[in-house]
Amino acid sequence: MSETTSGFCVWITGLLFSGKKALAAQLQSRLQAIDLSSEVLEGGQLRRRFEDRLGFTREQVDHNLRRICFEAELLVDAGEVAIVAAISPFRDQRAACRARIDRFIEVYCRCPLDVLEQRDTIGFYAQARAGELENVAGVSFPYEEPAAAEVVHETDRETPLQGAQRVLAVAEARGFIQPATRSILTVPEEEALRRRLRDSWSR
Repeated sequence: MSETTSGFCVWITGLLFSGKKALAAQLQSRLQAIDLSSEVLEGGQLRRRFEDRLGFTREQVDHNLRRICFEAELLVDAGEVAIVAAISPFRDQRAACRARIDRFIEVYCRCPLDVLEQRDTIGFYAQARAGELENVAGVSFPYEEPAAAEVVHETDRETPLQGAQRVLAVAEARGFIQPATRSILTVPEEEALRRRLRDSWSR
């Protein structure tokens, strides 16, 4: 899709098991294919890396997201693409991050709760419904859907690749990246495509 300009942030929000990390990984692969440097900031990983004892009260969630926003801002200022994958349940939290980072795309991974519960092999949602687990967003903790996300990725109906392509289309339309001069296929995808073409030519 594009060649580089300067850094920007893609902030991916959504409930547990909504596909945030899958979209982030796919988006990073697409960016790598066109030589754009990016880093994924995953909320849970950063929480464990820096402050393992941090809980999930509103104040503690705010604290974690302020740290994520600060790291994303540093990456953007350095000309990189910051891909944040974090539940970030409150609109004012996300709005505060948008206010700090001018070049910002909000992506909402939306998925019906019953599908999320089917994906939940650990049982977080079931425990929350039974009153055994607090602070599970969407059940025992509030989650405010984005009011005007640039991209709404319907993860029960769309693939991560489709979601990544839509994000890149928005980035291009906003001038964050420039129109592609070459394929955005990853190296393994290009090799697989060449094999299929060679096979078809030999028939």
